[in-house]
Amino acid sequence: MANIIGAGQIPQQPQPKVDISASVPFVCEKCGGKVFLPAMKWRKLSKLAYGGDQDMMIPFEIYVCGDCGAEQESLKPIQLRALEQKDKLQAEENSSSDL
Repeated sequence: MANIIGAGQIPQQPQPKVDISASVPFVCEKCGGKVFLPAMKWRKLSKLAYGGDQDMMIPFEIYVCGDCGAEQESLKPIQLRALEQKDKLQAEENSSSDL
């Protein structure tokens, strides 16, 4: 069997040169705070939905403002934003069908 040089190693991607002096502070979308704390949101997947023997808990890391506690929508994972939008639409449909 041939010995392949570098096999199993991930090639290094060139890092872009970034001038951080051109950056601007990120501020809370609600209060303008500048300090953020990591937090977790969890979603539960029923064992019936995926064929497991117990429900699955799925973690999503989010960031909240250290001053007011507001979740920062722009820092949420895209998958979580999509799921929350779907949940919101479902809740609206359910409340309108109850009328």
